[in-house]
Amino acid sequence: MNFKKYKIIVSILSMALFFNISVDFICSKSLSICIIKGENIKPYDEALEGFLEVLQEKASKKKDNLVLSYYKFSRNIRDEHIIKEIKNKKPHLILTIGTNPTRKIKKEIKKIPVVFSMVLAPVANGLVRSMRYPGNNLTGASMDVSLNVQFKKLKEILPRAKKIGVIYDAQKTGKKIKRAVSLAKKYNLKLIKAVVSSPGQVPGALESIIKKIDVLWIVIDKTVVSERSLEYMLAMSLKKKIPVMGPAMYMVKKGALFSLSCDYEDIGRQSGELAWKILKGKNTKNLAVTLPRKTHFVINSRVAKKVKVNIPEVLLKDAYKIFK
Repeated sequence: MNFKKYKIIVSILSMALFFNISVDFICSKSLSICIIKGENIKPYDEALEGFLEVLQEKASKKKDNLVLSYYKFSRNIRDEHIIKEIKNKKPHLILTIGTNPTRKIKKEIKKIPVVFSMVLAPVANGLVRSMRYPGNNLTGASMDVSLNVQFKKLKEILPRAKKIGVIYDAQKTGKKIKRAVSLAKKYNLKLIKAVVSSPGQVPGALESIIKKIDVLWIVIDKTVVSERSLEYMLAMSLKKKIPVMGPAMYMVKKGALFSLSCDYEDIGRQSGELAWKILKGKNTKNLAVTLPRKTHFVINSRVAKKVKVNIPEVLLKDAYKIFK
């Protein structure tokens, strides 16, 4: 046997084995992520679960190591020390869950990529310049159900409706309403608009359009929607037997006829998918804010009786939740 030849073959195999191990070692990365929640509530927990599921799945395939740090922003506790700690850690990415922590992080951190989750109206809330082009170090998954899906469901529930009333602040949601005007025509709907610039103008705005509309559409607008104004809009609409389409489940519980809300866990998954792209080199500026892929139809059957709306049985069977 040629021992010299044997030694050469063994050496080559050893080098190959070492090379493969080295490649695996070099390619494996520790990806540090700081996770910030606004509140300890079930929807936020579901979104976080979806986010982690996606990241862990993708990281395991690439043999990457996730290093996670958890923080909570409370309205009653000063958070400067948290901001300072995050800056010192210099994570590869920050996940914010909820509007309040996202707003704070946007203000304080400009260079670390941020992905938000469980946020309504990111443009109106001043978090991004536009849904398609965020324009800063933030992008994420919005909870806003698309206008097309909302109007389609509206016509299924109220097929005879033709005039939709909407109150809004042109500075905050003007662009959204402009798109809605154009899209509404597709469903033979017309928007009856009332523009306000302060919360105190909401009651007068509603009174100016209430007799002209078939349904009131409440949009997320900080000028329009407060606890006090929401109660007024819902009470007045109920009194006048005008059904209300709201953007969130809690409004249906309070007295809106129906809403389309997002699937919280899937919103988290969408955030996770965006986060993975960023961790692998994509720039936040090139990643559009996403809209919900899955929606939940929620209805208030007690309100339906009061406003004299007959909900088809097929829609009731399809409802995610029915308030009675």
